[in-house]
Amino acid sequence: MEKISLLVIDDNSSFVLPLLRSFSDHRNITIYLLVSSHKKPNYCRYSRYLKKIYTVSLTEENFVDEVKALVLKISADFIIPTREWISKLLWKNRSALEDVVRVHPVSDITTIETVNDKRKLNTWLESHNFPSSRSIFLNDRNCINSVPFCLSFPVLLKPALGLGGEGIRIAETAEQLKMILASGQLSEKEYFIQEYIKGYDIGVNIFSIDGKILCHTIQKAIFSGQLTYSRGTEFVKNQELFELASSIVEKLGYSGVANMDFRYDSMNCKYVLLDFNARYWSTLAGSMFMGVNFPLLVTEYSLGKKINYTGYTTGTFYCTKAAIKTLFRNILHKNKI
Repeated sequence: MEKISLLVIDDNSSFVLPLLRSFSDHRNITIYLLVSSHKKPNYCRYSRYLKKIYTVSLTEENFVDEVKALVLKISADFIIPTREWISKLLWKNRSALEDVVRVHPVSDITTIETVNDKRKLNTWLESHNFPSSRSIFLNDRNCINSVPFCLSFPVLLKPALGLGGEGIRIAETAEQLKMILASGQLSEKEYFIQEYIKGYDIGVNIFSIDGKILCHTIQKAIFSGQLTYSRGTEFVKNQELFELASSIVEKLGYSGVANMDFRYDSMNCKYVLLDFNARYWSTLAGSMFMGVNFPLLVTEYSLGKKINYTGYTTGTFYCTKAAIKTLFRNILHKNKI
């Protein structure tokens, strides 16, 4: 079996460990980690899947020199980014790197910035006649009284560049929203006030090249908190949703991996894209369990190999903590698992 050397570039994020585990059954793959920090990584310091960890603070100025030097040192075949800002630097410096290493497919900087910002994404959806959420952009917490308020409550208050449900607050009334804005507890400068959509969460995970989806899975959140990512997922088939996701990806001309978070609007019977995460996601193991190993497929594609995607199986996947809670709940209620 051909040996492959991978260089994963991260910034001490929680997304790196699920990525590493995707290669756990492939002994021919050696993984090195470059962390953009002078601190040791929190999430994977003792991972048995890593050959070695390197730390350095990456900037636009030193990115090419640092990455290229490490690529040559470890004889890396392929670079994988974990965060959007790293993908943007890879796009910008692709030509300088590709003479020594293959680079993970990524979209151009404008596209990444459009999908990564909730306000820009919603505006883009509106301008291209895709379903979008009713929302207001707020760049000054103190100017809420001057905003022409036209939303129905409850509403969600989201950081414009939020991550994984972090920092999202719910307000049942206009008075409660004003109290939250005036509390001094909000850490970001720009917020996105979004009308709460009655329905359920459902996501489409993709790998696409130039707007064409090469492989995907669809997962519906279960046991999800009101404002956080789900603890377990049910993998389903949904042709209507897949066609909508395909149209959006095609219009963007998107290349790379992404987790597209939709909300089914039960009042208007439509799917609305709320978040477009232009990176690997935390529930990679679920897709892998259902037959689609995204990091491995992308690596094989990028190294010129034919990828073997034949679809995915449906079923339920629980994260470890959720599985334990479900086990105890079922025991207490004397239900069969």
